[in-house]
Amino acid sequence: LPEGAGSKGGKGLPKGAVLGKGDIGRAGYFGPCPPPGSGAHHYVFTLYALKAAKLHAKASASPATVAAAAKAQSLGTATVTYTYER
Repeated sequence: LPEGAGSKGGKGLPKGAVLGKGDIGRAGYFGPCPPPGSGAHHYVFTLYALKAAKLHAKASASPATVAAAAKAQSLGTATVTYTYER
């Protein structure tokens, strides 16, 4: 995906792609935002190589449902964990 593909309602996404809502209930990526002074928080990012061009999940699906669909169609994954604190 090009940089910024998921910004402003997903206008830069490929045709047929949708911008789903995250765990905070809003669409898009908002970055890490731990409470100030709470110490380091861990953020895990996983990239899935898929067997198919599309996931079989509704646009309104929760992040957990999307992750389960990705795992079901996965050829492999790469995961990285970052820490951040304020």
